[in-house]
Amino acid sequence: MNKALKLTTLAAGLALTVWFGGSQPARASYSCYELNGTPCTTPGSYVDCMTEDNFQNTCTCWAIKGNMTWACPY
Repeated sequence: MNKALKLTTLAAGLALTVWFGGSQPARASYSCYELNGTPCTTPGSYVDCMTEDNFQNTCTCWAIKGNMTWACPY
């Protein structure tokens, strides 16, 4: 009985881990409007952002007139 209880407990723990541990898409917390034109440090890097219409977009770090800034299409 003791082995059956341990096995059941382990199986239940594994099932809960799989159920709750599934990867879920993260929503960006950056606003494209607020991020656009702000300073960045690594040319060519990018970050996801949300438009005012709640669509996901991407901002890219560009050198514009000698300044590194985020360029966000929206």
